[in-house]
Amino acid sequence: MVLAAALAIAVPILLHSGPPKAAGNRRPVTEVRADSATATPARGRPSPASGRHSPTPRPTPSRTAPADLAEPQLLYVPDVIGDTVTSATKILEDAGFEVKVDRLGLGVGKVFDYAPAGKAAPGSTITIDVGGF
Repeated sequence: MVLAAALAIAVPILLHSGPPKAAGNRRPVTEVRADSATATPARGRPSPASGRHSPTPRPTPSRTAPADLAEPQLLYVPDVIGDTVTSATKILEDAGFEVKVDRLGLGVGKVFDYAPAGKAAPGSTITIDVGGF
């Protein structure tokens, strides 16, 4: 058991220690190839003077959707209940919507309902219900 513990400590130290380093010598060692006048660092990377370029960089993927795939900005639909057809139509068109009129009964009177309520995409159709007897 003691031998196993000693090996568990000694083996990683021996594997990671590497060759001794000379004090004060911190420059990379270069080798010159017979077929080339350029120096190559010992680690196999081309030197900046070798004329070799790194591969073309690739764009980093984005987490945001492209502008053409993004959801449209929603606008608040104005409340037009109680307005006349003319007034409600103008208010909704000025807000950026198309208007469809559904007439119930005699079809005269004031707006008693509209859909969709809340928010809608610009240019979408808002249906107003007009009724009266």
